[in-house]
Amino acid sequence: MTDLRDPQGVHGNTPSASQTIPVNAGRLRAAISAIFLANGMAAGLWAVMVPVLMANLAISESEMGIILLVGGISAVGNLLLSGKLISMFGARPVILVSAIIIAAALPMMPMVASTLPAAAAVVVFIAGLALMDVAMNAEAADAENASTRSMMSGFHAFWSLGAMAGAAAGGFVVAKLGAATGATGTAGIVLAVCSVAILSLPRRKITESTSASISAEHVWFPRNPIVWLTGFVAFAAFVSEGSVLDWSAHYLRKTLSADVAISGLAFGAFSLSMVIARFAGDWMRETFGDRRLMIASILISAFGMITASLSPTPVIAMAGFLLAGFGNANLVPIAFSTASNIKGVPAGAGIATATMCGYSGVLAAPATLGWIGEHAGMSWIFMTMGILIASLLFAVPAMGRASRQTGRRRTVEA
Repeated sequence: MTDLRDPQGVHGNTPSASQTIPVNAGRLRAAISAIFLANGMAAGLWAVMVPVLMANLAISESEMGIILLVGGISAVGNLLLSGKLISMFGARPVILVSAIIIAAALPMMPMVASTLPAAAAVVVFIAGLALMDVAMNAEAADAENASTRSMMSGFHAFWSLGAMAGAAAGGFVVAKLGAATGATGTAGIVLAVCSVAILSLPRRKITESTSASISAEHVWFPRNPIVWLTGFVAFAAFVSEGSVLDWSAHYLRKTLSADVAISGLAFGAFSLSMVIARFAGDWMRETFGDRRLMIASILISAFGMITASLSPTPVIAMAGFLLAGFGNANLVPIAFSTASNIKGVPAGAGIATATMCGYSGVLAAPATLGWIGEHAGMSWIFMTMGILIASLLFAVPAMGRASRQTGRRRTVEA
């Protein structure tokens, strides 16, 4: 047994001796990885469910867009709520409750035949994903802070694997056995995996002194500007990934005259390089340090996006997207690690704020980037992303100063 001490805990404060709990490090890491995998599977199946919902309800893209917008607004609200809940009760109960919410909402979506109940199921489902997102990242940050090894990139690699598996396997099951079967099966897997994994997570005691040190204002809207800076990093990374997901295939077809089979490979190349880079990310963080890795990631991602935007052929564009995925992969893990280690800010609140900023990018990006593509040309979507990612270089020194203030080992050392 390895005595993993929670130097910051879900509250961002040094715990008392009563909060120190012996935990098997390998078992803990496997449990958190399983939760990330399950959350990714649910998100991956959601990508398959969107066209199913549209067909079942006979609604247009704009009507589906309204449902997605409402769901996204719900997600942002629940991201704020999650930081408060984690600070009050810890991450474990929030993970369990969110798994139950996801498992209840997911099978409902393909079973309802009218728009309003379907929209309600979508809103509840996305709220569950958002709650679990923050809670599992808070648990991951605690495990990493208490360990002698980097872990966050590996956890996010399992999320990426889960998303790929949920989309691929879920699509196959939906095509062969129907949407209800695919949704119910995935819901059962998510709930079972999370329930078993939670039993392996450490129980933390919330002492009176710890709870009293957290003001409601700091939990809802942290004052420290470094929290919002990590949020901007998450925003840029989320928007960049969303731009490739939403527009890369259309860009290759419309601007570079690629056929359908080739155009679909762009996001595949981006996703594959993200998975590889995230599995290698913890080793790279320990070998080179977060500061060097973040600078390199920013430069590689920006170069890849700009290369794709200036490409004369589909092959070169896909090479650019491959590089962009490799560079993009570890920006969010580093941002979340930093957000969980900022002096005076509860870890759950820091991660909730960073995640909220990332989700706000997902909400705003599709329409904004579509407007850019329509009025300036599709290539300018990815040129804009390259410039946005490059602008993150200014965040590195400030995040480094935050790590010196906290004295934490794994944030972006200056």
